[in-house]
Amino acid sequence: MHVTSVTFLMGQYATNTKKMNFLLKYCVVALILAHALADKKVVCYFESWAVYRTGDGAFNIEDIDASLCTHLLYSFINLGDDGSVSPGDSYADLSDGLDGYNKVNNLKNQGTGIKIMAALGGGSAGSATFSTVVNDASKRSAFVNNAVNFLSNYGFDGMDIDWEYPASGDGSRSSDKMLKISSVVLKRCLDTPYYIKRRGVSRHLFKTVGDISNICSRRNCNKSVDFINVMTYDFHSGWESYTGENAPLYARSSDSYDESVDSCIQGWLSAGAPAEKIIMGMGLFGISYNLVNADDRWIGSPANGPGAAGIYTEGEGSLGYMEVSLLTYNL
Repeated sequence: MHVTSVTFLMGQYATNTKKMNFLLKYCVVALILAHALADKKVVCYFESWAVYRTGDGAFNIEDIDASLCTHLLYSFINLGDDGSVSPGDSYADLSDGLDGYNKVNNLKNQGTGIKIMAALGGGSAGSATFSTVVNDASKRSAFVNNAVNFLSNYGFDGMDIDWEYPASGDGSRSSDKMLKISSVVLKRCLDTPYYIKRRGVSRHLFKTVGDISNICSRRNCNKSVDFINVMTYDFHSGWESYTGENAPLYARSSDSYDESVDSCIQGWLSAGAPAEKIIMGMGLFGISYNLVNADDRWIGSPANGPGAAGIYTEGEGSLGYMEVSLLTYNL
């Protein structure tokens, strides 16, 4: 099962539209999200490093429209080998720098009821540190206390646990999958309201998880998390020798069953996860390839690696929303 906790990449919007025709696209997205907000969760990610982009690629916290999201996840914060929790980028996050934590929590002043959460881990964090902490009882306990203190100190409403991936990521251990939720790990590490009440803090902390399929029964996981973010994208990318869709709704005949949005969501539902707790990821970015033959450009065409990096996001094989819009505008 291919799951994690990435959903909507807010940091990939551009703010300067002098040369890009964003208005129609933005309005369509806004209308979709506004309708969804009526009775559903719309979980948005803010990439804290987006503030370092320049020109048309710049995106700051002040550019976020809080009415588009029910929950916003500020990514990322760090987990230490000892169970400590710390800012991911002190300059971008703290008040003696760009003051990201205060700015993002000030979005709650817009009166939309948005919940601001801190996302722990992420793809670049790997799995080794998570594995070290959850396999040690004293470090698990330290993490619980440190997580609650961190959220309380910086004004966050909850934490997103983005572990990529238990029992399968780089540095993980086979014992990760033996740590069932019914015993000690997620129940203690994620059942934070108990600890907060002991400290006299009344704010309820939302908990979400990333890839938990290897370490707990999905039926039991539902008792300890508020929602489950499913990474229903990145099914294909430049590591393959042929082109593929980033987030195919259904698998092609040449794909395995698991390589689609439908199979991923259906897997969680069939395992007992309540539909109301599943957040289907929507990656608003594009993937690119180097084609073997420039005239053969379709799904399944031969490729020999990722495409060139975008001028703003600077990552091979991936293009931010603003970069895709720029390319389509210039066609």
